[in-house]
Amino acid sequence: MKISQSLRAKIKQQVILELKKEEKKSAVLITSYAFTDKEVNDIIEILPFLRGCEIEKREDKSIIAGFIVSWGSKILDVSLAGRLDTVTAQVSSI
Repeated sequence: MKISQSLRAKIKQQVILELKKEEKKSAVLITSYAFTDKEVNDIIEILPFLRGCEIEKREDKSIIAGFIVSWGSKILDVSLAGRLDTVTAQVSSI
């Protein structure tokens, strides 16, 4: 059974669309308080790799201030708690 060229093209388009849906980027933004949409947009402006990502917002008061972004297998920690952990580790190694 042969598949017509037009049907083949439609199938190809559908497969490409489905693959793009699966590739949709997502990120998690953890903040010490509920960020406003403007604050989230400011972070996206500073971190261009977040553009086009579906961002899940979480609140965690233990980070004290700043934020943590995780996407894929990467984590960017610019929280005060993260900085304090780094200083504590450095002082402990002396």
